[in-house]
Amino acid sequence: ITGFRLALGGAQEYYGVEPDITVLGKILGGGFPIGAFCGSEEIFSLLDHRKYPKMDDRSAHGGTFTGNPISTSAGNATLDHLMKNNTIKEINRKGKKI
Repeated sequence: ITGFRLALGGAQEYYGVEPDITVLGKILGGGFPIGAFCGSEEIFSLLDHRKYPKMDDRSAHGGTFTGNPISTSAGNATLDHLMKNNTIKEINRKGKKI
């Protein structure tokens, strides 16, 4: 729910929590349709078709905008902006001031 409002790593970074899976939605794309899920290598290895060639042994995922170049570019631009400009620290500083 907090997206990048607390930290670049979300609320889990801010509070020092290591989740099994993190899901990001519209906050990632700056208004473009995008979603992402992130997790540990242990969890995501279950998606590896080379490690688990039989479909019954692994998981799979897909979606309407999977690999969409415009949404992916928007996501990269959003992350670049947040990382390069100290945006989150500045927002939190101003929020405390208010």
